[in-house]
Amino acid sequence: ALQLNPSPQQKIRIRLALADKYAALSDKKKTYDDLWEIIDENPDYPRKFDIMKRLLDLAIAIGDKNEITRCVSAMQKFAPARN
Repeated sequence: ALQLNPSPQQKIRIRLALADKYAALSDKKKTYDDLWEIIDENPDYPRKFDIMKRLLDLAIAIGDKNEITRCVSAMQKFAPARN
């Protein structure tokens, strides 16, 4: 489906569905990589912080300290503004 030139919104939905399928198969690394694709391909995605929280949980589960640091740094950049 990703090779059929979907719209940006369709691509996000496809990637989220893929991430859910990978998660159901307990493939944390593929889930992690797929979610990062959403972040990398869609810098203005409004729910980016929600995906970052999910990425952080996956990085912790994978046990990769560099990726944990990467997620925390990105979360600090993308955190919703407090009023």
